[in-house]
Amino acid sequence: MGNKYNSDLFRNAMAHYKLGVLLKESGIIEEDIMYGLTQKCFGTDYYIVKNHIITELKGLSVQIKNTLGI
Repeated sequence: MGNKYNSDLFRNAMAHYKLGVLLKESGIIEEDIMYGLTQKCFGTDYYIVKNHIITELKGLSVQIKNTLGI
């Protein structure tokens, strides 16, 4: 998948509920579903990250099916 959307800071913020480590009140984007977290970590909005991950997972699904001969 590459490292384009790989972030230990994002992972830790989501896994350990420490959003305040990354986002301060002044950095919150109310209109963003992730309140600016993906913008801070990846420089883009949530939907672009989500669509990229879905595309990668669909490709992985095809690889697994081909490997298993399904």
